[in-house]
Amino acid sequence: MLPSSPANSIDIIRPLADSIRGSQDIQLMGGVGTSALDDPRTIIDAEQKYVIAPADFYLPVTRPDGNRRDVDVLVKTTDPTRISEVREAVTLAVEPHLEASVFGIRPEQALQRQTRHPFGFAERHAGAIVNNT
Repeated sequence: MLPSSPANSIDIIRPLADSIRGSQDIQLMGGVGTSALDDPRTIIDAEQKYVIAPADFYLPVTRPDGNRRDVDVLVKTTDPTRISEVREAVTLAVEPHLEASVFGIRPEQALQRQTRHPFGFAERHAGAIVNNT
């Protein structure tokens, strides 16, 4: 059971969104951030790169199945220190009402490794079994 909290996810996210406005390395993503697109009153300002939800837009803090909604935040860096700083700030801003999901950009070496072995350990392990038979 959640502690007494605003029932509207937007009321929790709005201060976070205001605090990161103008920050070039942080982007709100995911369902909470994009749910306003379903509302015909939402304004999309492509030139300024903003989606502006109606002031009374409502999105419950829990999904229909009773689970907490999450806030997905992309930190446009591979720097683990910066990602941790943002994770801490987002967590303080939204929890316990919403779950914080903060992630950065994967380093190039990790992406190259993933390209070479898209199925990871299972692929390498299966290859070893096939080669040993």
